[in-house]
Amino acid sequence: KQQEFQSHTASGTLNMQNSVEEVCDRGTETAEELMSRAWEDSNNVVKDNLAEKVMGQMDDYVFQLLVKRLIEKMGYGSNEFSPDAAAVKKGPDGGVDANVVQDVLGFNRVLIQAKHYAKDHPVETHDVKAFYATMTEMGATKGIFCTTSYFHKNAYKSVENYKDRKIVLVDGEKLWDLMLRYNVFVRDCETQYVLKEFDEDAFKEFVEEYGSK
Repeated sequence: KQQEFQSHTASGTLNMQNSVEEVCDRGTETAEELMSRAWEDSNNVVKDNLAEKVMGQMDDYVFQLLVKRLIEKMGYGSNEFSPDAAAVKKGPDGGVDANVVQDVLGFNRVLIQAKHYAKDHPVETHDVKAFYATMTEMGATKGIFCTTSYFHKNAYKSVENYKDRKIVLVDGEKLWDLMLRYNVFVRDCETQYVLKEFDEDAFKEFVEEYGSK
């Protein structure tokens, strides 16, 4: 019991010291650093909200539509050339969940595979290899494999070996970042803050010009 009490006391003291050190560190931060920290914390909250909603309230089909819309917002296709109804179909997909078309005649297509997985369910290497095989069969040279979870480390190695076709892997963390950056279910806040800093050069120039000789 005495050892448990001492261990608990030591742990509490350590946590208190860490808290005090953190407060002291924040006390030495500049206004710009504080704003940057607040900006980062706010974005992290938004990304957590995105992950929660996409994971909890979207089925596989709607997630495929989401990925297609995101790719279009990033400038890799146009809904005008490839509307959702034509590019994303329910049911068996033959290894491709969606595609975006980059020109009106459809010469340049980007194939999309989207896996709406739980965050602890990885995309295995054989899934990526199957997507590559489908791209080869369809004659496509560009592909995007997107998931709400993560890829097995060997999946990244496999795509590096595909010299004739380019496959980009987008895991959950990157997905939330991209949705935030390209304003997919995200909007800019109206409130804006402009940080001010002392302009020492302008101050010295003014004093030297108008100060006493």
